[in-house]
Amino acid sequence: MKIDMNVVDALKQEFKKRGLDWPAKGVSTLKDVSLKRVNCTEETDESEELDEIKEIKEREETGESQELEEIDQIPTGIWEKIRKAILTCAVGSDGNINRPLFDLAREVRRCEERLRRTFSPRILKTIIEQWQSPNLTNLKPDKDYLIEFLDKLSLVRFPAGMVLVKAFKRANNQPPPSRLKGFPRGFQLLGCLCRELQRQAGTEPFFADGRSVAKVLDIPHETIASWMRALCRLRVVYLVKRGVTGRASRYRYIAPD
Repeated sequence: MKIDMNVVDALKQEFKKRGLDWPAKGVSTLKDVSLKRVNCTEETDESEELDEIKEIKEREETGESQELEEIDQIPTGIWEKIRKAILTCAVGSDGNINRPLFDLAREVRRCEERLRRTFSPRILKTIIEQWQSPNLTNLKPDKDYLIEFLDKLSLVRFPAGMVLVKAFKRANNQPPPSRLKGFPRGFQLLGCLCRELQRQAGTEPFFADGRSVAKVLDIPHETIASWMRALCRLRVVYLVKRGVTGRASRYRYIAPD
């Protein structure tokens, strides 16, 4: 596989900036290593995410369901997305693999969903081997990470782009937060969606990309931005970290109900 050295250099710089060893101990070559380390769950590809949400909503509305065929080869473009996810879901110095592997599993499931196919064991083994290579310093040498990865894949209820659609379906059947009583239904529904996204995120802040939320609620994204600020003022949500280009804002739901 041909190596893009510009990408490798970017990865090297990012690892050094974050205090990670480069190259990882036990790695003698840079084969199959690419792309810089960032938080996998923060990245968004706006046009792709919106298209994905549209597809999922259409399939939900039509009730489309089918047994997915297993494949042993995937398109080059999909491989590039997976390679990016592999390196963005890096393991920190604490050695905790749960979040990185689960995020990687979600991205892999997302690719499977877009292809309407499932990946063969050979492909999954290749994915996890490429993920291990730059992370060897922070991994245990006697642990079978392929089994860990398969376990995470089995736990992924929805691939990345399905989270909002599924959360919206649940939020649409819930009563609004008490602080939003008397407000228009659309505004209440946004509050319900934030509450549901927080439930999915557990104790961590949830991510909310304005354009993706706007697509799900069928409301202009400028309105969503205004409404999110209003929810902050009403102390329904708290802005943990404002988004930048390519990264969604993070919020915490703080209303009592």
